[in-house]
Amino acid sequence: MGYPMVDPTFRVVLTGELATGYGREAAVAALGRLFERTTGEITRLLDAGDCQVGPAVTAEEALGLQERLEEAGARVRVERLGQNTDPLSNRLPLPSSRDALAGLMHCPACGHEQLVSDRCDVCGVVFSEFNRTRRHTQRPHSAPMTHSTPAPQRPLAHDDWRDDWVDEGDDTPTEDYHLKLYMGLHGEHLLEPCRHMSVGSRVVPRPSWLWGAVFSPFLWALYRKMWGWALLLFVVDLFVPVLFILLGAKEGISDKLVYLGILMLGLNRLVWPAVLKFLYCRHARGMVAYLNRMSPTFASDIDVATRGGTSRTAVFAGLVASFVILLLSWSIIDTLHSSFMHPAPSFVPSARQESVRPSGPETSAADRAATRPVTVQRPESL
Repeated sequence: MGYPMVDPTFRVVLTGELATGYGREAAVAALGRLFERTTGEITRLLDAGDCQVGPAVTAEEALGLQERLEEAGARVRVERLGQNTDPLSNRLPLPSSRDALAGLMHCPACGHEQLVSDRCDVCGVVFSEFNRTRRHTQRPHSAPMTHSTPAPQRPLAHDDWRDDWVDEGDDTPTEDYHLKLYMGLHGEHLLEPCRHMSVGSRVVPRPSWLWGAVFSPFLWALYRKMWGWALLLFVVDLFVPVLFILLGAKEGISDKLVYLGILMLGLNRLVWPAVLKFLYCRHARGMVAYLNRMSPTFASDIDVATRGGTSRTAVFAGLVASFVILLLSWSIIDTLHSSFMHPAPSFVPSARQESVRPSGPETSAADRAATRPVTVQRPESL
């Protein structure tokens, strides 16, 4: 008589230690977002030693939970449960939804599913402010406070997403904090317009003007480390207009190219200052998101500040490089113009060939007489 096979059960235990290469503050913040707990609760659990995470699970579920916790920066131990297994006093309940274990959440305002964050990527609502406002509107201020026994806490759904880790002064860096670091000390005038242009994960163009880019949009982009845009601006703002001006100044080429180059220079100083704030905001948000994706938890402050900020060295190098390129272009244009407009003869006759001309039907009699050989007749012998 056979017995049905029962899948063995396991438990996942937080050891209180951190994985190699993870900082304590970053790991605590990541675990707080993962389990919807405050950083204080997570810190106490890690300091207490072994802590069981959730109920007993199967081997596959234990493996997935172990990988997720180690990605957050915590060292984990998986144990097989048996009759002689001692229970652990410290327990950390799983979040209300299994989606949270994958780092997912739903916005309480619009229902958008996204990675765990403190604001919605679509509607832009800040969860802490939204939940705090909703609690104040749902609870009447005139209701007397009672000291009755609190009811047991029910599992929270996504509509009641816990934001204790945000409300209670968590030091988790926000995108606004990273943007301020990325823009540097001289970027305060760019941060506020970027906030107005940011709608969730998108950047919407708004009317703006950037006086610093009126002189040279190309140099401003270099100063702000927008390398790709700087290359495009060099071609559009400097190289093509100067090329037209140099060509139009040459003999045999229409001078309308000169006016076209001057017109392009003027238009570039009207168009680019009106759109560079929008382009820089999109560039800065994209770089901050990229740095955070490349980090186990969040990008460090020094990485964000170093990747962003300003660079006077890039401006100097850009000036030298543009000057050299324009000089080379001028030399190439002069060479090509002289070769096409004044081509050299393919055959140059020598001086001897010039003095001796062949006789032909078109030559005169004097020329034929001059070129006719003289014969000397001997006198007849006597």
